[in-house]
Amino acid sequence: MNNRIETVTGVVLAGGNSSRMGTDKAFVRVNGQPLIERSLAALRQCFTRNIIITNHGESYRSFELPVFADLIPNLGPIGGLQAALHHAETPAVFLVACDMPFLDPALIRAMALDDFDAVAPCVRGRYEPLHAGYARRILPVVEQQIAASRYGLQELLIRLRVRSLGEEQLQHYAGWPRSFSNVNTPADLAID
Repeated sequence: MNNRIETVTGVVLAGGNSSRMGTDKAFVRVNGQPLIERSLAALRQCFTRNIIITNHGESYRSFELPVFADLIPNLGPIGGLQAALHHAETPAVFLVACDMPFLDPALIRAMALDDFDAVAPCVRGRYEPLHAGYARRILPVVEQQIAASRYGLQELLIRLRVRSLGEEQLQHYAGWPRSFSNVNTPADLAID
């Protein structure tokens, strides 16, 4: 039985400079597997279409997925979201970072947009914008934010109609806090 979603494109953002890691963290290994492969494996369980957003495209060709660069380089995650919304061929995208080794496919599949502009976990009053779904129709809002030099995804989400998942809903997914954890430094690699 195929329970993968066809109306959402899974998106891995792999555009960061990895300055705190000292090397491209997408290819740093956790339990023997590169971080990006772990993120892609989770998304492949959820969606029939997946893409990678990066400004270092040649490094990612071996994954045999469409690879796109930011439309405007060096904006951070909002630039990756803009590129994803621009290139996706589905009504929505689900955004994750390449350095999230413990994504839970069951939680991702449960995060349906319904009629909302976005869906995101909200923990202690803050959204998890890199574990979130976004409707393609919000692209003009994203571009307005960029034009105004407001690059924060928290600020973007505040402007949208968001279906938020609070801690009470997240409790149904064992280990849910780990789903949002990411690896930024060599010390963060001391995980299992």
